[in-house]
Amino acid sequence: MYVHVNPICFLCCFFLLVPITAIPQNKTDKEKANSLYQQGKNSLKNRDFESAIQAFKITVQLSPNHADAYNFMGEAYYELVQMQDAVESFEKAISINPEHVRAKVNLEVARWALPMEENRRKRIEGWPEMTLQAFSGYFNGAVVGTLAYLGTKLVGIRNDEMAIPICTSTGLIWGGASQIHWIGEFWGYGGGSHVNTIAGAIIPPFIGALVASQNHQNKEQKIVDGVAYGALLSPIAATIGYQLSKRNVLGLPRITSKKRQTSWSISTQYSKTRPNMVTLVHFFF
Repeated sequence: MYVHVNPICFLCCFFLLVPITAIPQNKTDKEKANSLYQQGKNSLKNRDFESAIQAFKITVQLSPNHADAYNFMGEAYYELVQMQDAVESFEKAISINPEHVRAKVNLEVARWALPMEENRRKRIEGWPEMTLQAFSGYFNGAVVGTLAYLGTKLVGIRNDEMAIPICTSTGLIWGGASQIHWIGEFWGYGGGSHVNTIAGAIIPPFIGALVASQNHQNKEQKIVDGVAYGALLSPIAATIGYQLSKRNVLGLPRITSKKRQTSWSISTQYSKTRPNMVTLVHFFF
């Protein structure tokens, strides 16, 4: 028996049925993606970061525009200290959803925690390094000294004749020496001794105190003033102490410092993104 099938009817049935047969498959993929997403969140909550990453990876394979999955995958990478992978995951989440606030915050935090990129920072030595050390030492010393003086006002100390020279000495010796050593280690090739840097900062005030002690009239005030006058040379002396300790200022072979992995801190991370401000923030963090 021969049955004639109208081609037009056949095509209509084909185009109507094909989408219907495809719906269950798409629905299955979506259900799998949601299930794996929840599984990944549970693993992340239980601090099983490896399992969470695997679950989120499959989730984004099944649902490539799942911004939340990329964000949580980045958080898992962050907990495993795989910062580059974390950054890439957060960036992918933001590219899918530019208004993803949590991913934006996570991205900034992850970028701060990235290891320092040594090759991007041009190091200095010799007179440029010494000039930067001395200048930053005076600048940081002035900041620390000013804050110390304001602190005396807050606690009710009104004797400016003693407070001003003591705060000035503290800032130039303590703040200056700390900054000078850090500048040499971060911007230079390193290798200088922190002890020698501090010793260099202390010598001028010590000499100033010895000279002032010869005056027996109002001796205590004279000694304090002598220390303050000597401290005006502390950043320069600290710079010389640092340079001598690494045998560079005399033109002898430089001792390359053994670079240890820098521990994470606000100072080190901020310096990668705001190098022009790091002199100001380093001492306080």
